[in-house]
Amino acid sequence: MFTSRTSDRRPQARLWTGNGSFQDEYHDFDSTSAHIAAILEAVGVEVLTEPIDQAIATEPHADLILVNTAKRRPASRESDALVNARLADMLHSSTPLLAFHVSATAFAEVPAWEQLLGGRWVAEQTWHPPIGPARIEPTEAGTELRAPARTFSLFDERYTDLRVSPWTRILAEHEQDGNRHPVVWTHEFRGLRTAYDGLGHDLRSYESDEHIQLIQAIVRWLLPDFSLSET
Repeated sequence: MFTSRTSDRRPQARLWTGNGSFQDEYHDFDSTSAHIAAILEAVGVEVLTEPIDQAIATEPHADLILVNTAKRRPASRESDALVNARLADMLHSSTPLLAFHVSATAFAEVPAWEQLLGGRWVAEQTWHPPIGPARIEPTEAGTELRAPARTFSLFDERYTDLRVSPWTRILAEHEQDGNRHPVVWTHEFRGLRTAYDGLGHDLRSYESDEHIQLIQAIVRWLLPDFSLSET
């Protein structure tokens, strides 16, 4: 179902972007997905962007899956069953996954999604302060991935009180009310590498060079068998 990875070709990623009932009034998935694709293309990853309602209906042959979507509205039992089957397949594959921002709210009725991601947004628990200038603090684990080592600022939402597995590696945090909250992490599930970037509400987030460099460092970790270029 999923392609094996080799080092003698350009890696291919499929970017599942929110559309149709997988949209909300807060996020412009067309624009943020285009920027995500450009960030990966800059290090040598070929990105195919496809609407998520079509993507989940087909078997994803790729070296990397990217997810930039909202939860489905309204919910659909038929869709949940299809997504559950697709994500369950991914749990038992070797194809890495990188999800962005509001994707942490997606697939609320599908347990495999949280297992893949290593965490999620929890209704009536998770929240965020008003969008605005945000101070992001990298961790030591982030520097091990050659991600930016210094605190950086950007204009974004700061997801707070996400549910995060204790087996994740936190790469970046923010501070709210005196507490530090994970916002970017990597995760391994039975040898499968996945990651989550909670930043990226809109295009202003991608004006930060450090944010871009952080994404690219994560992608290099997700695709260790490929020689990706340095930017």
